[in-house]
Amino acid sequence: QAPEWSNWFSFANAIDEIELACEQWRNQTDDVIQFRQRIAELEAKLETADKLQDSAFRDGLKAGFSYGQTDDQSGFTQCMSAYSPHAGIKVKG
Repeated sequence: QAPEWSNWFSFANAIDEIELACEQWRNQTDDVIQFRQRIAELEAKLETADKLQDSAFRDGLKAGFSYGQTDDQSGFTQCMSAYSPHAGIKVKG
């Protein structure tokens, strides 16, 4: 059953309470949006760091193989394929 608005004061109070609730909801929604944006930024940085680390590892592996520090062709190939962009290692999105 709808409330009886017997006077203007109670109606104005109800409007104030509704506006306050809406403002609180908007603030919470804005916080969630900001948190999601920050998470996306951090995930992008992590992915970039992983790619740089993998690249440095591959370059070191190639240099070691080229300078004769290792002669294990199959091990070299296996390591390189594991660090290939096509190896199926993905970042959760």
